[in-house]
Amino acid sequence: GMSFPGGTKYLAVCKGAPNFIIEYCTEQLMPDGTAAPMTEAMKKQVLDVVDGYSSRALRVLAIATRTMSSMPFDMNNEDIT
Repeated sequence: GMSFPGGTKYLAVCKGAPNFIIEYCTEQLMPDGTAAPMTEAMKKQVLDVVDGYSSRALRVLAIATRTMSSMPFDMNNEDIT
């Protein structure tokens, strides 16, 4: 599982095409649950695996998360633009 930093109150989750999601990623979740930096080399490696699945007509989705201690907008203001 994924551990959360102290003070985490909110979790944003986004899913989508790996080639779009991965460009915004700065960390990756490791098998032991820790987070490690997501290097450009690792991004390329992940996209190479995705291309392999795609070449066999398999659909691949990426999931990204971000923890937050507060919302990135004023919850009392209905205009969040």
